[in-house]
Amino acid sequence: MIRKILLLLILLPIIGFGQQSALVSHYYENITLFNPSMAGYDENTSIRLNARQQWYKFTDTNIGRSSLSINKGFADDGVGVSIFSDNSGNIIKSGFNVSYSRRVAINDKSSVFFGLSGGYQNNQIQNISVLDFQYFDNKYNWSPNTAFGLTYNYESFLLGVSVDGLLDSDLGFTEQENILEKHYYAFMSYNFAASSSVDLKPSIFYKEAESGFSQFDLNLNLSYKNALTVGFGYKGNFSEDSDFGPLVTLGLNFGNIKSLISQEFNSSEVSSYSVGTTEITLSYVVSPKEEPIAVKKKEVETIEEEEFKDSDNDGVIDEEDLCPNEYGSKSAKGCPDFDNDGVRDSEDKCPNTIGDLMNGGCPLLSQEDSSTLVDAMINLEFDKNSSDLKQSSSPYLSNIGKLLLGNKNMLLIISGHTDSDASDEYNFSLSAKRAQAVRNYIIKMGVSKSRLIIDFYGETKPIVPNDTDYNKQKNRRVEFGVTFI
Repeated sequence: MIRKILLLLILLPIIGFGQQSALVSHYYENITLFNPSMAGYDENTSIRLNARQQWYKFTDTNIGRSSLSINKGFADDGVGVSIFSDNSGNIIKSGFNVSYSRRVAINDKSSVFFGLSGGYQNNQIQNISVLDFQYFDNKYNWSPNTAFGLTYNYESFLLGVSVDGLLDSDLGFTEQENILEKHYYAFMSYNFAASSSVDLKPSIFYKEAESGFSQFDLNLNLSYKNALTVGFGYKGNFSEDSDFGPLVTLGLNFGNIKSLISQEFNSSEVSSYSVGTTEITLSYVVSPKEEPIAVKKKEVETIEEEEFKDSDNDGVIDEEDLCPNEYGSKSAKGCPDFDNDGVRDSEDKCPNTIGDLMNGGCPLLSQEDSSTLVDAMINLEFDKNSSDLKQSSSPYLSNIGKLLLGNKNMLLIISGHTDSDASDEYNFSLSAKRAQAVRNYIIKMGVSKSRLIIDFYGETKPIVPNDTDYNKQKNRRVEFGVTFI
């Protein structure tokens, strides 16, 4: 029995890509299983169930994989979680992964997504005889795993790479190391409209194990009115005697619910004792609710209804959408706008705070708040050649502290300056100490240190010439500026 199991462990990398990495035909619908950077690609909440039954009658036990994944995007961030079970005959793996992604906008049409995932999987060997139990540990074979992914997006074009198995975890089957080796993935997909009713989506998926075994998937799906999908594909590798063969796909969409089913036909030696592979994916997308628009009955009767295309389903038709392939805000003309202030995130200097369009998306200070900053700068005084604040300055700094406590997204920039007396080195040090003294005072009021930014210039930025004692007093100062998170 022990020889049979060892033989299966040796053959599996050849016939099943090592089975350390699952075979999945619907990768274009379940890409977060391989590339965590795609967790935040869609701001809708997406739930996907994937089940694969592989190589019927290959063994007495089932061979296949099932997974449930949930992903949600929040402006530039995304999170996801997936649970899975992978049965390769005598080896069963089950576990979970948690993903996080971050989007960095390049311009209105392109972005780069970065992602990281981590989780644990349990590894078990089945069908071990009583005599062979001494060779295997089947009790606590939990192993951690981490993956990193990167994806470039230009309109509806996606190009991504990722690596799995970063921790080189031990599967724990025997006393010797059984390493979960690294796997490298790359995918590319593009969605374009062939006509007003037909969309074409070609896609390519490539994966390679650290040991050198590789596999590629080629797919072309045709979607008719976003309701019916028909696809053809080929799964194989670069070894003539181990190609997997062609596949066909059929899909139906019912509003937010999407289904795909594929049948693979083996062309390798496995086909002599197997009847193919079937895979099913069910997806449910939770879109944000929109308020119904009231239309007068007379207008309905006189105006002929016209169908408008809205590729990203954000309520802004493509003709008027400045970001037609990214879910966005109506106030930002269809582009992502996390704070919903009408300034798209890629141009918003304060993307997390509601601001003014004419101020780059940052809030405008009220006259009262501006006076608080000006009064503090005018009345802030230090002893000569000292960083100790005079008692008369305390009320003005207290007002600034209250301003920050009342505006949680506000950051204060504290800049220290001196006159030209003493050396440059001394003045730089003194200006830094004065800025730090102001920061320490405000911190004691309960303001987080991370919201107070210090800068210092010594004598390099006088506001008046250092030619009189009066002018030197004006140059011994601390200035304030504000920005927002």
